[in-house]
Amino acid sequence: TIAADGSTTIAVELDLAKMAVRDGAEAASLNSPSSKILTMYISATNPNGQQITTQKSFIVHAGDVYLGLKTDAYFVNAGDGVGVKMKSVDTQGKTISIKNAKLEVNRVNWVYSKRKEVDSGYYFNSEKELKLVKEFNVKTDGEGNWADTLTLSEPGEYELTAKYKDKSGNLVQSTYNMYVGGSAREGESLLVRPTNDTSLEIVNDAPDIEVGETGSFLVKNPFEGKVKALIALERGEIFSYEIREIDTSFFKYEFKTDPKFVPNVHASVVLLSPLGKGKGEGEGASASAPLGGLKFGSTQFRVDSVTKELDIKITSDKEIYLPGEKVELNFEVKDHSGKPVSSELSIAVVDMSVLAL
Repeated sequence: TIAADGSTTIAVELDLAKMAVRDGAEAASLNSPSSKILTMYISATNPNGQQITTQKSFIVHAGDVYLGLKTDAYFVNAGDGVGVKMKSVDTQGKTISIKNAKLEVNRVNWVYSKRKEVDSGYYFNSEKELKLVKEFNVKTDGEGNWADTLTLSEPGEYELTAKYKDKSGNLVQSTYNMYVGGSAREGESLLVRPTNDTSLEIVNDAPDIEVGETGSFLVKNPFEGKVKALIALERGEIFSYEIREIDTSFFKYEFKTDPKFVPNVHASVVLLSPLGKGKGEGEGASASAPLGGLKFGSTQFRVDSVTKELDIKITSDKEIYLPGEKVELNFEVKDHSGKPVSSELSIAVVDMSVLAL
């Protein structure tokens, strides 16, 4: 109900924990309160039945602090030290010092089982398992910074989680994943999550690169033993390709960025297991390694895209028009250096009221 002065108050209790509930193998790490951008839609109807709709977006912070977490490298060899850094800022982005925070380092394993379905094929069911291997007590300095060195001796995927409770008791978390090179399997757990299709997971930690820089990505190999990998860099055509032999769970591939890659390049990987067996597979497990043990994945890099950006300025001959009047628009297009450039443009005109529906 709207008061005589046209105002009203809407009160809603927001429970971020309930908004975070997810199903699936990764639920344990995802089901934690996190900041949200919420959008409120409001419709008002006058006595004549005419309706006006508007919307308003706002941020609900999980706590009064945000934590940033990063390592100097997302892939290292077993036994090599790597720098790990944490940053604390307030809700306005200003640095703030905190104490009594924790950094947990968990090793990720996939506990799996196989089940025969009605089509007589065997399919994987897997569950994510986290094993705590290290823990740090963290106090950030006056600039909100903390740093230390992390050394991990076992190969695998590691999940780093920073945790802090603010003065109101709200839990604030930040998670970062890194990888340690080595071989694949121990007991009944896997280092790479088994899949029932041909999908291949590729980790791209730095999708924005410049010409001349070295780009890299990580391939998560779900097969046991030696496999062949066809790796290609492409965009409408094949720029380069090579065949590599992989015998580890995590394989890092590096390439030099060529000027012809601008503004973007796609990296594709095809893995082929000569035995047609994925990790943990046995007789009759063809459904878990379809097409004779074939897996495919791709990722994209944006290369020096700033040099291809256009600055488009639109002006009209006046601000307000009546129905049926002619509208004249002028377009001025410049490149990243501010110089005029020839271009082809497409124009779309949309009624703003439609966007409010």
